[in-house]
Amino acid sequence: MGTRGALREQRAGRLPGARWGLSFAAVFLMGLVVGSGPAAGQPIKIGFIGELSGLLAQYGEDSLRAAELFVEQTNQRGGVLGRKVELIVRDDKTRPDEAVRHARDLIFAERVDFLVHSISSFACLGVSEVAKQARKLVFSSCAIDDFTIEKGHPYAFRIPNIITRTQGRAAAQYAATHFPQKKRYYLIGHDFSFGRRTIEFFKGKLRELVPGAEIVGEAWPKLGETNYAPYITSILNARPDVLMFVMATAIPFFTQAQPYGLTQKMEVLSAYWGGSDEMRILKREHLPVGAIVGGFPWYGMDNPLNRAFVADFKKKHGREPRTASYFISITLEFLTEAIRRAGTIETEKVIEKLEGMALETAVGKVTLRPGDHQGTTPHWMGKVQYDGRLGYGVLTSLVQVPAEQFLPGPAELQRIRQQAR
Repeated sequence: MGTRGALREQRAGRLPGARWGLSFAAVFLMGLVVGSGPAAGQPIKIGFIGELSGLLAQYGEDSLRAAELFVEQTNQRGGVLGRKVELIVRDDKTRPDEAVRHARDLIFAERVDFLVHSISSFACLGVSEVAKQARKLVFSSCAIDDFTIEKGHPYAFRIPNIITRTQGRAAAQYAATHFPQKKRYYLIGHDFSFGRRTIEFFKGKLRELVPGAEIVGEAWPKLGETNYAPYITSILNARPDVLMFVMATAIPFFTQAQPYGLTQKMEVLSAYWGGSDEMRILKREHLPVGAIVGGFPWYGMDNPLNRAFVADFKKKHGREPRTASYFISITLEFLTEAIRRAGTIETEKVIEKLEGMALETAVGKVTLRPGDHQGTTPHWMGKVQYDGRLGYGVLTSLVQVPAEQFLPGPAELQRIRQQAR
């Protein structure tokens, strides 16, 4: 049985993945509470859970800005199926327990029709499990592979393909292509699943593409670390050719590292995180000029849909969108288009329309793979430079990364999920 067929069988309750841990009576009562949906003409309710405070607030805030813009424009055009869209917002404070609590509240108290989660890898698996038990469709933009791969399930979808697997492998491919003669690598990543997994995928691909590559040191600062001086000293003492970093937020690291001139002494590389968004936030004197980072830089996508999105976002919010803004806007674009094609908000019928759907978006054509519900967005990598006209750091010498090439094929996906059980 193929992966897509397995997902359908799970929804029908015929495979082990459909054992929701609830009695038949509980499932029946839950259906009465959350499965009936509002009457025609009532708003379509979308529950939004985002990091509006805490460590990742800059990403959650930009997600919400884009969601508000999308809902406003959709309602101005008459809504979806003649119904207004209502966004019900919750702040998870970048805490997984808060995210799970809000997911339950949105489903069982607010009776939302769909869930949208922002980017936190700490929280998305917990939110996903709540949605799975309630058979409620959930989207997340989190970077941890498990959301759609190891622990993917029929109700979980993700549009952005900036995940640990694609980020780590994309960085290794960039290194192999642009400085293959450099062999000595130092790795630094925040000590949680996102950092560990990205580095793991990077090392695996590096060994494949760069024969003789040597790891001369690794460092694992805790999430939220404020003192990077000992780590910077260790990096300098190891004298690597390349520093590969993976951090939930790299602003403190770059702020403290700049006086040491790391980018003059070695290549500094990351596939995305610590990327185009953070270069806009860092002060000019703290920019790691010459470092290679990634993201969805608004100035790197020259197409009519992106130009319109940037203009609309700037008109409403006074500045250009950041990466998380693209994540959520495209997510809502897929969701609302699936509802239109289904002609209903009934979960199963919306899922059927989402599987395999392809749309032209501000970042190009994106397809939702039917087997794992993972989107195929590309991302961009480039060298950091200060732009005097814009007044912040930008990426130059941009390279578009077709990250879909790093996703598992159907057979590999099936093997990964079987091993994860």
